[in-house]
Amino acid sequence: MTASTKGSIETLTDQLLAVVEILSAQNHELEILKRRCSRLEENDQAAMVAFTTFFHILSASNVSDLDSMASVFGGIIDEAGSLDLPSDSVTFLRSIERMLRTQHRTDAGANGQGLLSAQES
Repeated sequence: MTASTKGSIETLTDQLLAVVEILSAQNHELEILKRRCSRLEENDQAAMVAFTTFFHILSASNVSDLDSMASVFGGIIDEAGSLDLPSDSVTFLRSIERMLRTQHRTDAGANGQGLLSAQES
């Protein structure tokens, strides 16, 4: 083997090692992107459940009062927490529950009714 051939092989080996490192880094980045996409899909699903539930609650407002609906929503939140959904999704659900309870207090105060908590009703 000549010195020129040996140098060419070493150069080719170095180039191949560089390509392997690049591919390894890109593979790592792809795995990170896959995990992020999966998390976004989970968040989208949680948001869909939240909105679906919220609209069912709104349509049930003719049947039940806001405080009862907030209590039902609290049960849904507990279930969402046990399903290990992303924390920001559960936080979003909790904000809807708080909104229902706040609206109930506002409506009850405007109607001159006493306030009942979920435990009292």
